[in-house]
Amino acid sequence: MRSSLKAKALTMFTTRMFALAAVLVLSAIAVMAQATTGTLRGTVTDANGGIVTGATVTVKNQATGSVTTATTTAEGTFDAAFLQPGEYSVTVEAPGFKRAVSSGVAVKIGIVNPVAVVLEAGNVSETVTVTAGTDEVVQRDQAQISTTIEARRVQDLPSNGAGGGIDTLALLAPGVIANRAGGTNTNGTGLSVNGNRGRSNNFQIDGSDNNDLSVAGPALFVDFQDAVQEFQIITNNFSAQYGRNQGAIINIVTKGGTNTFHGTGFLFHQDNRNLNSLNNREKASGQLKPNRALSNVYGGTFGGPFPLPRFGEGGRSLISGKDRFFFFGAYQGVRNPSTTTGRYNNLSIMSSEFSRLQATFPGNGLIQTIVTYSPFAIPGTVPNTAIVGTGTQALINTNPGNSTAGTPCPRAIASGTTPPAGCSGYANLGNFLIGGPYDVINLGTATNPLLFQGAQSQRDYSTAYQENYYSARFDIKATERNDITLRYLNQKSANQNALSDSGNYNGFDGNIPAGSKNLGATWTSQISNTMVK
Repeated sequence: MRSSLKAKALTMFTTRMFALAAVLVLSAIAVMAQATTGTLRGTVTDANGGIVTGATVTVKNQATGSVTTATTTAEGTFDAAFLQPGEYSVTVEAPGFKRAVSSGVAVKIGIVNPVAVVLEAGNVSETVTVTAGTDEVVQRDQAQISTTIEARRVQDLPSNGAGGGIDTLALLAPGVIANRAGGTNTNGTGLSVNGNRGRSNNFQIDGSDNNDLSVAGPALFVDFQDAVQEFQIITNNFSAQYGRNQGAIINIVTKGGTNTFHGTGFLFHQDNRNLNSLNNREKASGQLKPNRALSNVYGGTFGGPFPLPRFGEGGRSLISGKDRFFFFGAYQGVRNPSTTTGRYNNLSIMSSEFSRLQATFPGNGLIQTIVTYSPFAIPGTVPNTAIVGTGTQALINTNPGNSTAGTPCPRAIASGTTPPAGCSGYANLGNFLIGGPYDVINLGTATNPLLFQGAQSQRDYSTAYQENYYSARFDIKATERNDITLRYLNQKSANQNALSDSGNYNGFDGNIPAGSKNLGATWTSQISNTMVK
């Protein structure tokens, strides 16, 4: 008896846990869908402004043929929820009225998109077609404040450079400024929204999380414009479905396939050395041409209906996939071979002094480290050619070709001592008077100096950058009421000698490889004319 009760209790517990898990999964899917889709809310009236109830509404995606149906309520309204962003046609039929078709109705992500349909009295077999306008949507059903940028503007706006990170588009929204000192990952720029910290923003791709959990900011840097359907930034009063951070919500929706095959191909090229002018620092250093820096961004996209084989059903061997199965693939490559001149502001002993240095301190491990690893031990390092500072510091760069520093005159003499005949141009350095184009480093004492020539250093080094960005998306209309989307993004990059770039590492190199993947899926099911999950 006890065993039977235990088994029954265990069965009930398991059933409840399964039901709870199912609710949580469906809730998560619903939240993802709301972040990647929009709602079309319409009103249907007659020519005199009276409401029309019980009208049949058919909402059709003009690109994929996906259909959603609804019936107007007692208030003459209808909702079509969880619609992919794009253009739709809205067909309304009611007894005693002509059929009304509104084409080009825009649906944007994350908002309630309004549409008004006016029916004319007549026979339902007659059709009145209206082309929707392109005016900005006026939000009357939401307190949310957001800015949505569709695919055309994502590709064409000059603020969004090729391969440069798409978040620069957010700067077009009110209340958004660049945050360059936030200490976070940035996808083109950091964002401070309505005074919030850059770490307070929430980044999403197709409704799935895209936040770096260590330093905040996006984990995958979306810099491929041709693969983006819409970019949205929600700056205030966003729905509780997001609920992660108090700052802005950045939603990015990827492109999918349609009933027609379509694609793009592109190449962007920049040449800093041959097409740009010298900057002020390069001019001061005596350079005749800018450093080498090529920027090549290339790639393409392709999508359309996805054909599937038949398995013994007869007829054609392939199902065209039209209105049912869609694919979209994209690739972008970034190649940026470049050279950077690193100028370091610490004095280092010059390589011409290494043999004398080892002879002065034989067998000394620290001296051996200087000879092996100090800046002037790195091949290609030369004295800094940019004149910096005043007084003694300015002597560093006046004649970098003279490595003997005043021979036969001494490198330095004690302060208060008269220079030998024929020797002049000494500058006061505390206890010493020094001469020649270079500074000196004293490894001895004030009374027993051991002076070695030193200088600030500079060298040219490669700072090449490369990136490979892949994306693939499949959209499946499993049944008339069930839509499934699968999406995969993969980004790999490598930045050569990135740690040397700021000049704080005194010649030591450090490469930075990076990689990020993002996988997501959504399932939208229309249970009835008034319920969607």
